[in-house]
Amino acid sequence: STRISALTRKFASALGLINAWELELAGVLCRIGCVTVPPEVLEAWMKGRILDENQRHMIDSVGKVGHHLLRNIPRLENIAEGIRYQSTPFQPVGEKSTKEPKGADIPLIGRILKIVIDYDRFLSIEPKPNAALNRLNMILTS
Repeated sequence: STRISALTRKFASALGLINAWELELAGVLCRIGCVTVPPEVLEAWMKGRILDENQRHMIDSVGKVGHHLLRNIPRLENIAEGIRYQSTPFQPVGEKSTKEPKGADIPLIGRILKIVIDYDRFLSIEPKPNAALNRLNMILTS
Protein backbone atom coordinates (compact mmCIF):
# COMPACT_ATOMS: atom_id res chain seq x y z
CA SER A 1 0.00 0.00 0.00
CA THR A 2 2.91 2.36 0.62
CA ARG A 3 4.03 1.94 -2.99
CA ILE A 4 0.47 2.48 -4.26
CA SER A 5 0.17 5.64 -2.18
CA ALA A 6 3.48 6.98 -3.54
CA LEU A 7 2.50 6.16 -7.13
CA THR A 8 -0.90 7.85 -6.85
CA ARG A 9 0.83 10.94 -5.41
CA LYS A 10 3.11 11.00 -8.47
CA PHE A 11 0.14 10.62 -10.83
CA ALA A 12 -1.72 13.46 -9.09
CA SER A 13 1.31 15.72 -9.38
CA ALA A 14 2.06 14.81 -13.00
CA LEU A 15 -1.55 15.37 -14.05
CA GLY A 16 -1.85 18.62 -12.10
CA LEU A 17 -5.16 17.53 -10.61
CA ILE A 18 -7.14 20.24 -8.81
CA ASN A 19 -8.30 17.80 -6.14
CA ALA A 20 -5.05 15.86 -5.96
CA TRP A 21 -5.75 15.03 -2.32
CA GLU A 22 -8.60 12.77 -3.45
CA LEU A 23 -6.35 10.61 -5.61
CA GLU A 24 -3.65 10.52 -2.94
CA LEU A 25 -6.14 9.46 -0.27
CA ALA A 26 -7.65 6.89 -2.65
CA GLY A 27 -4.15 5.41 -2.94
CA VAL A 28 -4.04 5.05 0.84
CA LEU A 29 -7.57 3.63 1.15
CA CYS A 30 -7.84 1.45 -1.98
CA ARG A 31 -6.93 -1.74 -0.11
CA ILE A 32 -9.51 -1.30 2.67
CA GLY A 33 -11.79 -3.84 0.98
CA CYS A 34 -9.07 -6.46 1.35
CA VAL A 35 -10.23 -7.03 4.93
CA THR A 36 -12.75 -9.53 3.54
CA VAL A 37 -10.18 -11.56 1.60
CA PRO A 38 -8.20 -14.34 3.31
CA PRO A 39 -4.46 -13.58 3.40
CA GLU A 40 -3.59 -16.70 1.38
CA VAL A 41 -5.90 -15.58 -1.45
CA LEU A 42 -4.37 -12.09 -1.48
CA GLU A 43 -0.89 -13.59 -1.52
CA ALA A 44 -1.76 -15.92 -4.40
CA TRP A 45 -3.24 -13.03 -6.39
CA MET A 46 -0.25 -10.75 -5.70
CA LYS A 47 2.13 -13.50 -6.87
CA GLY A 48 0.20 -14.02 -10.10
CA ARG A 49 -1.06 -17.50 -9.31
CA ILE A 50 -4.20 -18.81 -10.98
CA LEU A 51 -7.26 -18.32 -8.79
CA ASP A 52 -10.39 -20.42 -8.76
CA GLU A 53 -13.75 -18.78 -9.44
CA ASN A 54 -14.51 -18.15 -5.76
CA GLN A 55 -11.09 -16.61 -5.12
CA ARG A 56 -11.39 -14.45 -8.26
CA HIS A 57 -14.77 -13.21 -6.99
CA MET A 58 -13.19 -12.26 -3.65
CA ILE A 59 -10.48 -10.22 -5.40
CA ASP A 60 -12.98 -8.62 -7.77
CA SER A 61 -15.14 -7.59 -4.79
CA VAL A 62 -12.41 -5.63 -3.01
CA GLY A 63 -13.38 -2.35 -4.68
CA LYS A 64 -17.08 -2.78 -4.01
CA VAL A 65 -16.42 -3.56 -0.34
CA GLY A 66 -14.15 -0.51 -0.07
CA HIS A 67 -16.84 1.64 -1.70
CA HIS A 68 -19.43 0.34 0.75
CA LEU A 69 -17.20 1.14 3.73
CA LEU A 70 -16.35 4.68 2.55
CA ARG A 71 -19.36 5.97 0.62
CA ASN A 72 -21.16 7.63 3.55
CA ILE A 73 -18.14 9.45 4.94
CA PRO A 74 -18.41 13.19 4.16
CA ARG A 75 -16.02 14.42 1.45
CA LEU A 76 -14.99 10.86 0.52
CA GLU A 77 -17.77 10.23 -1.99
CA ASN A 78 -15.52 10.69 -5.07
CA ILE A 79 -12.82 8.57 -3.49
CA ALA A 80 -15.31 5.82 -2.66
CA GLU A 81 -16.63 5.89 -6.23
CA GLY A 82 -13.10 5.60 -7.65
CA ILE A 83 -12.30 2.71 -5.32
CA ARG A 84 -15.49 0.98 -6.44
CA TYR A 85 -14.14 0.83 -10.01
CA GLN A 86 -10.46 0.22 -9.23
CA SER A 87 -10.46 -3.17 -10.93
CA THR A 88 -12.58 -2.19 -13.95
CA PRO A 89 -10.58 -2.39 -17.18
CA PHE A 90 -10.70 0.75 -19.30
CA GLN A 91 -11.79 -1.30 -22.31
CA PRO A 92 -13.68 -4.33 -21.01
CA VAL A 93 -12.43 -7.67 -22.30
CA GLY A 94 -14.89 -9.90 -24.11
CA GLU A 95 -18.47 -9.38 -25.14
CA LYS A 96 -20.06 -9.42 -21.67
CA SER A 97 -22.88 -6.95 -21.33
CA THR A 98 -22.67 -5.18 -17.98
CA LYS A 99 -24.13 -2.14 -16.34
CA GLU A 100 -20.64 -1.07 -15.29
CA PRO A 101 -19.22 2.11 -16.83
CA LYS A 102 -16.82 1.66 -19.71
CA GLY A 103 -13.88 3.64 -21.00
CA ALA A 104 -13.93 7.33 -20.10
CA ASP A 105 -17.15 6.83 -18.09
CA ILE A 106 -15.10 5.07 -15.39
CA PRO A 107 -14.21 7.68 -12.74
CA LEU A 108 -10.67 9.03 -13.22
CA ILE A 109 -9.66 7.90 -9.72
CA GLY A 110 -10.76 4.36 -10.58
CA ARG A 111 -8.84 4.37 -13.87
CA ILE A 112 -5.65 5.55 -12.20
CA LEU A 113 -6.02 3.08 -9.33
CA LYS A 114 -6.42 0.25 -11.87
CA ILE A 115 -3.08 1.14 -13.45
CA VAL A 116 -1.26 1.66 -10.16
CA ILE A 117 -2.62 -1.51 -8.51
CA ASP A 118 -1.76 -3.62 -11.56
CA TYR A 119 1.74 -2.14 -11.70
CA ASP A 120 2.23 -2.79 -7.97
CA ARG A 121 1.06 -6.38 -8.41
CA PHE A 122 3.39 -6.93 -11.37
CA LEU A 123 6.30 -5.61 -9.29
CA SER A 124 5.40 -8.23 -6.67
CA ILE A 125 5.58 -10.94 -9.33
CA GLU A 126 8.86 -9.72 -10.80
CA PRO A 127 10.55 -6.85 -8.95
CA LYS A 128 11.97 -5.19 -12.05
CA PRO A 129 10.22 -1.94 -13.03
CA ASN A 130 10.75 -2.50 -16.77
CA ALA A 131 9.26 -6.00 -16.60
CA ALA A 132 6.26 -4.66 -14.65
CA LEU A 133 5.81 -1.85 -17.19
CA ASN A 134 5.97 -4.36 -20.06
CA ARG A 135 3.24 -6.48 -18.44
CA LEU A 136 1.15 -3.38 -17.84
CA ASN A 137 1.64 -2.27 -21.43
CA MET A 138 0.50 -5.68 -22.70
CA ILE A 139 -2.75 -5.31 -20.74
CA LEU A 140 -3.32 -1.72 -21.84
CA THR A 141 -2.72 -2.43 -25.52
CA SER A 142 -4.58 -5.75 -25.78
